[in-house]
Amino acid sequence: MLAGKQKRVPVKLALNEWHTLVVTTQGDTVSVSIDGKDAGTFQSPGIAHDTKSLVSLTTNPVDVHYDDFSIKGVAK
Repeated sequence: MLAGKQKRVPVKLALNEWHTLVVTTQGDTVSVSIDGKDAGTFQSPGIAHDTKSLVSLTTNPVDVHYDDFSIKGVAK
């Protein structure tokens, strides 16, 4: 059931350097860019659900440090 509701996009990044990750949702689509370059998109009807309130960011398998993390929404 979850197979169509998730996507992994492998990217090669230099370790021990800061990178800029931007995740944008519009309608039922999530777009990701890293350091200003498109990394991938994913589309699922559940993304656009009116009561959607969960944001999950998973990074594996190396240690990752976050700085200046923010979530911004658009008023309806």
